[in-house]
Order: sequence, then structure tokens, then C-alpha cells
Amino acid sequence: LVRVTADAADRRPVASGDQVELGWDAADVRVFAE
Repeated sequence: LVRVTADAADRRPVASGDQVELGWDAADVRVFAE
């Protein structure tokens, strides 16, 4: 399970097992699941 903000997702590819949380943008979170 991976959670990243929209900005972080656009900035770089998301690898399984990665977790990126930007507190200032926690309201805009996408969930990536296999």
C-alpha cells in the first residue's frame, strides 16, 4: 500500500513499498494498491 500526494505522484513514479506523505497537502492523497 502506497500513499502519495498528487504533486508527489506527478513528480516521480511510485514504487511498491514507497510511502510519501506531505503533511501540508495531506488533504489531497492518492492511494496506490496492487
